[in-house]
Amino acid sequence: MIMLMFSLASVTHAVNPENIPAPGLLPDRAYSAATDSMPFAQVVIYRPDNQLSRPYKMRSNLGETFRIGRREAVKMEANAKRFQGSISAFGHTRGHFSHELSPNKVHYFRLQDRNNYAGFLPYLEVIEVTEETFRNETLGSATK
Repeated sequence: MIMLMFSLASVTHAVNPENIPAPGLLPDRAYSAATDSMPFAQVVIYRPDNQLSRPYKMRSNLGETFRIGRREAVKMEANAKRFQGSISAFGHTRGHFSHELSPNKVHYFRLQDRNNYAGFLPYLEVIEVTEETFRNETLGSATK
């Protein structure tokens, strides 16, 4: 018996950080027309202003490959329990990441470059942050 598994998400698009819903505001019965099913969770990926100006190229299991610049945020609907992929930029070691997702939650991830201070190329990483950190780094003040 052949079993096919699909764990891709809907269309990736850039969004204004002010229009991203707070965690807990994701409806229990959210419907995704792109995948014809309910999304498992939502993922918001962003780059803060204090990073290098070159764009990063990101590939993930949630959709197509895309580029993201400083002060940009991308929102995706996830139909998988795990968010994984790779990120690359000129002059950096490619970074790989894998994060567990919780159902009906908005997960915030910061893309950042790091220097390992060992004489090798700087590397890229994807870390999960809180909504408050996301708001502080994209809007400049905490949302209360």
